[in-house]
Amino acid sequence: MSKEEQTAFLGPFLDKAAQGGILIVREIKQALDKLLGRKTALASTYNLLDRHN
Repeated sequence: MSKEEQTAFLGPFLDKAAQGGILIVREIKQALDKLLGRKTALASTYNLLDRHN
């Protein structure tokens, strides 16, 4: 995924967190797996979040 695609993917999750919610990494990982059509490592989700925070 390009950096722009990653930003677009994370947008709804980060918006929810900005409104007083929390980031639930498991939900982000499941959405990422679905988007990519394969299982990803949990560390990949944390790396994605780290790149955009």
